[in-house]
Amino acid sequence: MSTSISTSRHPVPIVYRIFFNYIEPVLLLSAIYSMNVTPASFVASQLPSPTDVDSINITPAFQLIMTQMSSLYFFFFFIVGIMLNQTQDMKVWTTAIWGMLFVDVGHVYALSVPRPEGVEYCWRLDLWNGEDAVMWGINYFYFMLRAGFLMGVGF
Repeated sequence: MSTSISTSRHPVPIVYRIFFNYIEPVLLLSAIYSMNVTPASFVASQLPSPTDVDSINITPAFQLIMTQMSSLYFFFFFIVGIMLNQTQDMKVWTTAIWGMLFVDVGHVYALSVPRPEGVEYCWRLDLWNGEDAVMWGINYFYFMLRAGFLMGVGF
């Protein structure tokens, strides 16, 4: 009885696999935890600073929305952390990355809505505080990583 081990090279470069399959899922699980355990803190981190966490009223409707949103984040976790780990099919990878890129655009737009500067806030680094720099930096990094993947950078 012989055992064959696949030695075929994965078609997706290692840098994309590390970020999409391992780092991003950890970030998503962190957000899911925060949305369910400390929803006021999660929302405060998304609003213009400074936002007092104690001023955010956690109503049943608010908690429902946070739970629904965390379910969507869990779906994203499943796609990048589980589904993409199970396939080497570039059509599946490309479709999933396109979907996540559209989510990134929606997320960046949503983060700009409550700000007086509106969408301009997205590229006005001089308006960002430290928390904004981390949150927006992560969003932009993943947007650019996904765009690079879709443009074939590193393949």
